[in-house]
Amino acid sequence: MLSFKGTLGIVGACGADEIIAFNELDFMSGGRTVMGILGGDSDIGGGFINELIRFHMEGRFPFDRLIAYFDFADINAVIKAGESGDVVKPVLRISKE
Repeated sequence: MLSFKGTLGIVGACGADEIIAFNELDFMSGGRTVMGILGGDSDIGGGFINELIRFHMEGRFPFDRLIAYFDFADINAVIKAGESGDVVKPVLRISKE
């Protein structure tokens, strides 16, 4: 359910062959919007990001446990870790510098 003039923010990803479907007439008649969110797009004012940083500094949001680093030689492991959900944010390092 999305309210009149509401915005649907898509923050996840699915398989490349997956389709999102909705009733166009119902969606359009309510002035609704669909928005793909990348990084901090969901919080234009920056308040949410600042709050997450504060939580991390207080020890309440260990974001570093959500990240795993992989050497370029392990690129297949990066893909597997991201697709399986074992790692929330797999980071591929081209070099150690």
